[in-house]
Amino acid sequence: MASRIGILDQGRLVQVGTPQDIYERPANIYVAGRLGIPAINFLPIDALPVEGAPQRTAKVGARTEHIELVPAADGPAEVVLVEHLGSENFLHLQVGPHKLVTLVPPGERWHSGARARVTLRRPLCFDTAGQLLVA
Repeated sequence: MASRIGILDQGRLVQVGTPQDIYERPANIYVAGRLGIPAINFLPIDALPVEGAPQRTAKVGARTEHIELVPAADGPAEVVLVEHLGSENFLHLQVGPHKLVTLVPPGERWHSGARARVTLRRPLCFDTAGQLLVA
């Protein structure tokens, strides 16, 4: 992988940096969506509990490392699909009208129909214009 990359949006350079810097601190929602597997989840700020979000946050970007799952029969999230990929599993969740995809270790035995509580820990926060907010 390159030591520095540039992200273009409709022919306009919007961010240059190391892949890690861009992944961890994308300039905006467009840039955040360019890196990461599974893709980043975008949710309105009121979709799930979020710790430490700046006041102007309109939307959060939740990567797998931002998502904490706790099995709970009364949890708001329902597992709709588990993709077994060997060393990891993609877990597809439905939280009200919102979809969420995250990675879980294969030792965690999730199944379709299971329910969970979901907390977002230090997700990326964006304002109404889609620009990254720094806490």
